[in-house]
Amino acid sequence: MELVINAVIPTFGIMLLGAIAGKFNFLGEKSDKILSNFVYYFSLPAVLFISCAQMEIQQFLNIPFISAYSIGTIVVFILVYVTPRVKNNRKELPLKAMSVASPNTAFMGIPVLLALVGPKAMLPVVISTIILAIVLCFAIILIELTDSNKNNSIIKTLLPVIFKNPIILSIIFGFIVSILNIKLPECIISLFKELGQTCGPTAMFAIGIPLTTLRLPKQKRQICYLCFLKLIIMPLVTLPLLILFGASNLMIATGFILSAMPVAATTFIVAQQYGIYVLKTTELIILSTIISVITLSIAIIYLANYYPNVLLQ
Repeated sequence: MELVINAVIPTFGIMLLGAIAGKFNFLGEKSDKILSNFVYYFSLPAVLFISCAQMEIQQFLNIPFISAYSIGTIVVFILVYVTPRVKNNRKELPLKAMSVASPNTAFMGIPVLLALVGPKAMLPVVISTIILAIVLCFAIILIELTDSNKNNSIIKTLLPVIFKNPIILSIIFGFIVSILNIKLPECIISLFKELGQTCGPTAMFAIGIPLTTLRLPKQKRQICYLCFLKLIIMPLVTLPLLILFGASNLMIATGFILSAMPVAATTFIVAQQYGIYVLKTTELIILSTIISVITLSIAIIYLANYYPNVLLQ
């Protein structure tokens, strides 16, 4: 419990500082939009690019982990689309699906897993981050298709999305660097890493800015249902798949914990960028983070009983 609380408190602390800044207008009007743009166009692409560029393709091809984690992600993504109570707004649907399929692997996942299993946890973190990036890309394409002219062909609609979106481009270029085995200069690696380190804190600060305008959610059942899909269904689907596909104990432990993480802050960044489901995304991130104190504690207790050799002593 202490481990999870230590990861959650900084998250809420940064949100609180953002809320104070928003309440007293320290950063001026539309500061949440400006910070979101910074994350969307600079720090998030930096994280995705350097994660892909520095990973060897052989490392990435951990088939049991990729298969189990991807299926768990796909299951909750589809469940959003087939649930009648969630399908009440077609434009918001990709954001809702992306939210439940996007664990907070970076801002909460990394510190929790480093404390649990040490540096060896970084490989599954990077793989899960890339899977998350693919989910992001797919959701963005669905949003663009929803807003696009229906007379346009899918190809004409997708090409501008692919070649103008910084998230998609950063992944493409990262994989090109990895596949061609291009050795980046140390100064460039440091540049992207330092820029990427601003992603989590800046996103959480931006989320906090509009908090003072929040009211009790009108769609309480829907928000709670999405939290249920994210915090309960996704890990309960992913864990048996990891075991069934023969993943190593390390991959089982890390994949289970990563799938049980609350909603990622990047969903707010995308929502803010498109002006869709913004306040509801904030509510979802906050509520899922609060509930995750309990669900993650249960997950860690499970690992301590069944996979004690993986955990740091």
